[in-house]
Amino acid sequence: MNIFILLFTLLINSPMAAKGRKRANPYTDFINFMSENNFTTGGPLSNMNQECSELREASVQRPVCNTREILGKHQDLFPEDQEYIHFPDGSVLKNVFFSGQSNYSPETKETMKVLDLMKKTSGRAPQTAIDTFERVRSLFIEEITNGVEPQSLSEDQKLLVERISKVQFNINDEFCEGGVWAAFENLTYNINACSAILKLPEHAMIPLLAHELGHSVDFCGMSSKCIGHTHNSKVELTSQEQNTIREQFMRDNPTLSQSRVDSTFSNFQLSLNEFFSSNSRGHELDFLPNSRGGVNIQAFENYLEGLKSKGVVNEIDQGIPIERSPLTSAQKCLEENFHQSPIPSTISEMCADTTFSERGAQIWSAKVTGRYVEQYPPISTSQKLALMEVSMASIKGKNANNWGTKEQDFNTIFLSSPQLRNVFNCTPLPTQSCL
Repeated sequence: MNIFILLFTLLINSPMAAKGRKRANPYTDFINFMSENNFTTGGPLSNMNQECSELREASVQRPVCNTREILGKHQDLFPEDQEYIHFPDGSVLKNVFFSGQSNYSPETKETMKVLDLMKKTSGRAPQTAIDTFERVRSLFIEEITNGVEPQSLSEDQKLLVERISKVQFNINDEFCEGGVWAAFENLTYNINACSAILKLPEHAMIPLLAHELGHSVDFCGMSSKCIGHTHNSKVELTSQEQNTIREQFMRDNPTLSQSRVDSTFSNFQLSLNEFFSSNSRGHELDFLPNSRGGVNIQAFENYLEGLKSKGVVNEIDQGIPIERSPLTSAQKCLEENFHQSPIPSTISEMCADTTFSERGAQIWSAKVTGRYVEQYPPISTSQKLALMEVSMASIKGKNANNWGTKEQDFNTIFLSSPQLRNVFNCTPLPTQSCL
């Protein structure tokens, strides 16, 4: 019976079989798999005999677990002349099939477009975003503890729960112009969100908020020591200290533009002020490498080291070594199944850019989003598709035959979640098994 041919095809495309052959990249892996198994938008079509008709009918109704296959099955909801799909509750969904003339310049950030839309129809009340964040936090802690009573948690679990519990959520439009929906600030343990998120459907906010919360315990975050300021301590940079830090920073980064120097220094001052004006806890930068994303931050580390020696800041916890990270098994699976870069053995190498902090946050986000949809199932098609909202860019033009980083993450990490695959009722590839 041809069903055995189908099962054999799945077997030879399994992760174990993949070890013996060189893989190209996740996008072409999906395309090749779909081609080899006769997938089209809407599901696999094969020459099964009459005895297998029930399996064939079920397969036709289920798209393969690929963002574009899932969206393509519902393309009738996305008129190509509408840049955003508007819903009765005031939320909007970005139309990835839009091919008309945009009302915005190509340089306009997505957050700024949505802020403009909010002038015409308002979004939800800020409290709804706060309530959603707290639900996400609660499910994040459930993911860490996995039903274990507080007194029975391991020391690592207690540390993760402690850090997650201390994160604060704020809506702050200073970050909107940079094009980010939200950003985790590691020195203050604050998540600052652009008010444009109030225009997003609720289910679009879930992976976004879980991602930012995940940064507090991503690969770099959980491996770093955590500090707090001593009671009633208050620190402000003197003019001499400002000049010393700025001069060293400029010497260490001679190719940076003046605007980049100014913005980096301004962000450090802002973080420092927030840190000492609250009960916040954060990561001590001198335990991270002195280069983040190609920018040498040794000048800031030196200043914080001086505060530590004066007893103005104190260590709260030691962090969790890389080898004990609860994200390790998912990371190794991504290396094996989707040829992602292997994790370095030292914090200095691991945190030299944002690759592994972003990947760690995405793994956490996929796990927590899976729990969320299990507890609060999306009902309508628009709610389900909104889960992809922040991960998707237009799939027209230059993106027609390629995935952006976030879309790749959704296909390889998020769609490894059984709960999310159930939401989309899609047929997984053998490699989508990393959660």
